[in-house]
Amino acid sequence: MYASSLVPRPSSLPAGHGRQGGFSLPLAIFIIVIMALIGTAMVSLSQTGQRSVASEVQSIRTFYAAETGAQTAVAQLLPLNGNNPGCGAVSTSITLTAPAQDGCSATLTCEALTLAGDDYYRVTSDAACSFAGNDTRRQIEVMVRHPD
Repeated sequence: MYASSLVPRPSSLPAGHGRQGGFSLPLAIFIIVIMALIGTAMVSLSQTGQRSVASEVQSIRTFYAAETGAQTAVAQLLPLNGNNPGCGAVSTSITLTAPAQDGCSATLTCEALTLAGDDYYRVTSDAACSFAGNDTRRQIEVMVRHPD
């Protein structure tokens, strides 16, 4: 009486199509692994880009710190009042206090030269900035003709 319930039922699939139950799991794992690799590559690329931008910003900050130092030296060398105090008036070191130049300093040098009968001053500004463990240096040299 219970023997008839043990008889296998015929498959509802058309002939020639067996069960494919194990194929979707490996395919899903393969897709997940590929997506994880793509995600990891994108995160790495993003971090590299951020470091590159931060380095460029630090380099520009240091350039402007050197430019500020050179302009300060020229202003000390040739003040607006018309005096010409010479290289002795140029500070040897300045600490920059602008918010964008925090952590930067500039070392200034001045040298008097005579070229082709004209007197010149060579002003060199060597700036150094330190931010988040990154140190950068830039140097700017300016030639100023002695006012006659």
